[in-house]
Amino acid sequence: MRASYQEKTFYKGREKIELNPGQFIMGRDEFGDKIGMSGSTVWYWIKEFKTDSMVDIKTTARGTIVTIENWGDYQKVDSTSDTTQTGDKQEINTNKNIKKDKKVKKNTNGGKFDIVKKENGRYKYPDDFEKIWNAYPKSRGTKKKAWRKWKARRNEGIDNNNLLEAAKNYKIEVEYEGTEKKYVKHGATFFGPDEHWCEYLDENWNDPRPDTRPSKKYAPRIDDMMARGMSEEDAKEKRRRWMEHNGY
Repeated sequence: MRASYQEKTFYKGREKIELNPGQFIMGRDEFGDKIGMSGSTVWYWIKEFKTDSMVDIKTTARGTIVTIENWGDYQKVDSTSDTTQTGDKQEINTNKNIKKDKKVKKNTNGGKFDIVKKENGRYKYPDDFEKIWNAYPKSRGTKKKAWRKWKARRNEGIDNNNLLEAAKNYKIEVEYEGTEKKYVKHGATFFGPDEHWCEYLDENWNDPRPDTRPSKKYAPRIDDMMARGMSEEDAKEKRRRWMEHNGY
């Protein structure tokens, strides 16, 4: 079980993540790779568990925080069982777990985000990255460097749809404002640890083009956002901000 057994605070990029006992943070694609399921299947079962009051979920820019209900009760059962083990046996089990963890960390995404060198010497990049690369402004720097930063964000659990949304919005701004090539952020910078991409998510970004207020029918749909891993509460709030931002 990957849930935290005590209060835990850490940072992912610039965001502070605080977990209570019985909580863990996940990206559905990353988690699916670890357990041999597709990201959509993982999300289906997470929602089913939530419906059955087995877990609660909260979506953040860094991934989905899952809270296991009645975590404390489960630990009481586990602790009773654990007391029957001897010190030597516990030490052996700990060493085995450490070795197992190291094995898992070597390949946490099943090669899904990796590139493959072809016979002609060129690289084949993941389809999700190609979508972003094609959507990004033309003065985008070195493709391989940008891929490395994209891969790092995906390994952190960032949804590819969020990164794609940010790339498209940045391209709109660059083209509309006529930004000189030398001032266009390279892809490696945009998707790097300083998180410039966050500024271009729909909820943070203002479209510079005049008379671009979209039709109300294009307001983000709550069901679509929840299918991408967002909680119902966060989806409703995002829709509300969209409506407010566009004058509805």
